[in-house]
Amino acid sequence: MSLSQAFAKALRAARRAKELRQDDLANVTSRSYLALLESGRSGVTLEKLDQIATALRVDPLAIFAMAICSRNDEPMDVTLSRLISEIQYLTEVGAIDELREETATPRLSPTEKGLIMTAKVHSLREEGLTQKEIADELGISTATVHKHWHRRIE
Repeated sequence: MSLSQAFAKALRAARRAKELRQDDLANVTSRSYLALLESGRSGVTLEKLDQIATALRVDPLAIFAMAICSRNDEPMDVTLSRLISEIQYLTEVGAIDELREETATPRLSPTEKGLIMTAKVHSLREEGLTQKEIADELGISTATVHKHWHRRIE
């Protein structure tokens, strides 16, 4: 069974277990879209899954775990045991620490990144470096250096 079909079944089962009709979720999605999801004829974004799960008062991970169990035709305890093992492995190899770092470090917008790169290029240009030397120094292409070389700093 495909994951979309398994997800459709899990979503429908979660909604029915909460004794809700599709119309009862009208505050987060249309009945027609929910019908498409529950028939496996449409995919769901993570944001929409979160909204639907919140309306159902369940964790989105629970719906997704139900879908994985259905797709793999395995009991929930087997799926959860595998999930725990995989999270432990990811913790051991540093992925969880990497995630914490990613979350703690504010992301720069493309505009902010561009302004920083322009300032770096101009600074190295003022030191007398050529575009090729700047590209090598910053690890970027000469075309990118050329773009920033001619951009004004405001």
